Amino acid sequence: MTTLSRDPLLTAARWIVNFIMAVMAFAGTVMLVAIPLILFNQGTVVAEIVSEHPEAAGSSLIGPITVFLLVIITLLALAIYWLVNLRRIINSVGDGDPFIPINADRLARMGWITLIMQFAAFPATAVAGWVQQQISDMQFDFEFSLTGLLLALLLFILARIFRHGTTLRDDLEGTV
Repeated sequence: MTTLSRDPLLTAARWIVNFIMAVMAFAGTVMLVAIPLILFNQGTVVAEIVSEHPEAAGSSLIGPITVFLLVIITLLALAIYWLVNLRRIINSVGDGDPFIPINADRLARMGWITLIMQFAAFPATAVAGWVQQQISDMQFDFEFSLTGLLLALLLFILARIFRHGTTLRDDLEGTV
């Protein structure tokens, strides 16, 4: 076992990434189970919504709620995939050689996932806004984030740095 694989920072990063992935997977599973329950029990769900929010449009909320849950499940799946790539990079650092071509690909993939997640906030915002119009005291906060855009840009730049560094190292090893 190398010194890097016993590094407390890498160990903590692995644990944190795995924990977050587990929480997201659990949340996604709960939402995935909730969708058919909502669809098969529309009458009860509508009655409950209207009893708590008389101004609500009732049964017309079932479709948007279902779409909203599907968008959130998709975002969770993308976030888990992003974290899988991060975990693989962390593992390569622990193995002692993070400057490999596959990590450049992982970083680029993480950049694309980040961009997709930023743009996926638009349909979530549209659906949430419609639900907010129906239920006055419900609040949702989805928006396009400049921080997310900067993260994607940073990931794309790091991917290029990794590619260039890998090429330089390969050239150097070829001349030695």
